Amino acid sequence: MDNEVKWPDYVGAGHVLDQAMNKVKEALYNKRADFLFGSGMSKSSKVPIGTELSVRLLEEFFPRASTSKPEETTLKSLAQKYPLEVVAEAVKQMMGGEEKLTKSVEAVLFKNQKRDDDLYNLFSSICFLEGEPLVDQIFTTNFDCLFEEDTGKKWVPIGIEDNEKLRKTKRREIPKIPVIHLHGLFKQRCIIAETDIFEQKRVTNTSLMEFEHVLANSDVFVFVGYSMSDPDIRAIYMRWRKNILGRKYGPNNEDTAVFVVSPPDNGFDYTVGSSMWGARGALLIPLDALSFFKKLKHFMVYESGSKKLEDLKDILKIEDEAVLGDKVDRLARLLRVKKEDAIQFLFVARSF
Repeated sequence: MDNEVKWPDYVGAGHVLDQAMNKVKEALYNKRADFLFGSGMSKSSKVPIGTELSVRLLEEFFPRASTSKPEETTLKSLAQKYPLEVVAEAVKQMMGGEEKLTKSVEAVLFKNQKRDDDLYNLFSSICFLEGEPLVDQIFTTNFDCLFEEDTGKKWVPIGIEDNEKLRKTKRREIPKIPVIHLHGLFKQRCIIAETDIFEQKRVTNTSLMEFEHVLANSDVFVFVGYSMSDPDIRAIYMRWRKNILGRKYGPNNEDTAVFVVSPPDNGFDYTVGSSMWGARGALLIPLDALSFFKKLKHFMVYESGSKKLEDLKDILKIEDEAVLGDKVDRLARLLRVKKEDAIQFLFVARSF
């Protein structure tokens, strides 16, 4: 069905996954879809993630804590043994403060960073497919501001201390989509080390409260590149696990409300991952972030009989689908773009 992105062979026919894409598509059109982005979203932008980040932090730790530096294999073994927040706590204590830890993490994260424009611009084009934003906000556990580097300046970063800015964006006093950084922003307050994560005062964190409210109430919630490794986010999710499980029904759980976009290493990995996320009330979508958004955009703007094409026919007052198809083909050739991009152009421009 999709000429650009195929489901991996090990998923079989993929009917349940097609239903999932349709559900995400419809929720977006109804402005009832929400997203949380994890480190997997930043991977293609050369931002160290997971174990790699822990290894880099351990490199900061050992030159000051021992006379000899461990080999790379030893560092990787340590990074796999200890959670990232524990490694960060050790580095924080060794360096003598949160400020020094933050500077160290910032240097590690952004040393070789190069924004993956294809990925971020694709997601932005989906969110503004009809000219007006289709999402109220997005959530991220990442410290980078790769979304906000969009040339169209459509996004605004929201840190832990930006409660007033968040309120203004929700009231549209700031005409941008808020990117809510659940772990904070550099130059402000960041949540990295173990003691920071488990501070009791974090229960008043407005960003986390907003995330919990949206997770419990959105028609569709999509985790992209996120492994549920953060203890605070996992605690919120598990608090609502029973509610999320209760929203699943149908022979194939086709009305699942939570989806997890993550590329398995192989079919065995997919089988285990599907079972694990199924126990949490979610459906695993076995794609990387770029492939997922390519497939989602295809579903939104070029599926036969889709809401997008039907709406476009009404806007342009074209009753014959063949006539609309010819107009799209001509525009695509003229602009040298894909058909789905030509459809988006027509929708925004309203006439051609």
